[in-house]
Amino acid sequence: MSNHNCLKILVAGACLLFLTIGHSSHAQVAKGKWLAGGAITYQTGSEFEFAGQKISALGSDVSAFGFAPRVSYALSDRLVVGGRLGLAFASEEQTVAGQTVKFRANGFAIAPFARYYLSLGNRAYFFGEAAFNVGSINLNSDGQNLFSFSLFQVGINPGFAFFITDTISIELMVNGISFSSLKEKEASEPQDAFNLGPNFDQRGPTLGIQFFF
Repeated sequence: MSNHNCLKILVAGACLLFLTIGHSSHAQVAKGKWLAGGAITYQTGSEFEFAGQKISALGSDVSAFGFAPRVSYALSDRLVVGGRLGLAFASEEQTVAGQTVKFRANGFAIAPFARYYLSLGNRAYFFGEAAFNVGSINLNSDGQNLFSFSLFQVGINPGFAFFITDTISIELMVNGISFSSLKEKEASEPQDAFNLGPNFDQRGPTLGIQFFF
């Protein structure tokens, strides 16, 4: 086969790949579409993560459940903007002076975000998400409030999305660059932290699902 024919085949293949990617982007992440979904988390151990913060104010055997629904809108075939709610519920039982004491934590946060998608093929996408979280966490025991925290977190996180159908995607996101601040109501100074790159001791990968319509 001549070099001229090989060049024709390469050009044709590149054009076909471009058209395939372009069609995939239009069919799945497309301007004017609404997105709805969220993530559910369950954590156990001495601490739990909520809205980018590591909370360790309970004890050593905490069970925590989190739910983060989200709604967004595609401004273009790649750019999506929206908002997310963060809800967390954690509990632990401890024995104090021979009596069982229940400790509970409740968290609430809101997070506006923007996400940019890059197509990796027919059904796979890489995305980067910029978001900031504002919220609060309350710790109580037997109905009495023990601590109240306010939190703020801003970050840029990478992720991967795979469409199992034309309208449903499964996504995995890890923490990237972030700054967070946690302040106890009675404290004079907040606890600030800057994170760069995945830190699975503080926050593991988040698995979620999205519906496009």
